[in-house]
Amino acid sequence: MSSIFHVKRAIQTISYLPHFLSWIIVTGLVSNMLTTDGGAVNDILMTLGIIKTPILFLSYPKYFWGIVGLTYVWKEVGWNTIIYLAAMAGIDPTLYEAADIDGSNRYQKMWHITLPGIKATIIILLIMSIGRMLEAGFDMQYLLRNGFIQEVSDTIDVYVVIYGFRNGNFSMATAAGMFKNIVNVTLIFTANWIAKKAGEERLI
Repeated sequence: MSSIFHVKRAIQTISYLPHFLSWIIVTGLVSNMLTTDGGAVNDILMTLGIIKTPILFLSYPKYFWGIVGLTYVWKEVGWNTIIYLAAMAGIDPTLYEAADIDGSNRYQKMWHITLPGIKATIIILLIMSIGRMLEAGFDMQYLLRNGFIQEVSDTIDVYVVIYGFRNGNFSMATAAGMFKNIVNVTLIFTANWIAKKAGEERLI
């Protein structure tokens, strides 16, 4: 029982902690884990026999967005888990008791009680995520970019900083930033309107 408790605590710490760390720290951790000299990822892959020699992941453009995507999931999965657990805590437990009496299994309770109970939370978070659709990120992409992956690492925010502020092209930086914000706001209102027409929860 004690070992299960410690494993649970370790998983909670690994999944929750990254959300409260800055992107500089998280990016540094990821960069260290992907190095060819003592990097945890290469060590694990070589131990399992998947690769024979270390791979310099940050020098291959085909790996870049996979690394960014997995890091974003790792950084935010804990926080989103807390939100959904809080929503699930608001579901009336007598519904589950009634389902047990009716002979429902775990998946039937999940489909007919849990998911409808947190549907409003799912829709609100979905609308907010749609509004950030063009937010491809800045911190990690800017900190990890190098000459090998520069062609795939540039996002709108990186473009604004490099080609706008660094090169003094402020008009271009302003136009790019305004374009991104206008599209994001439009997407939020569109998703909110669709949710309203469907009779679901909405932001406005």
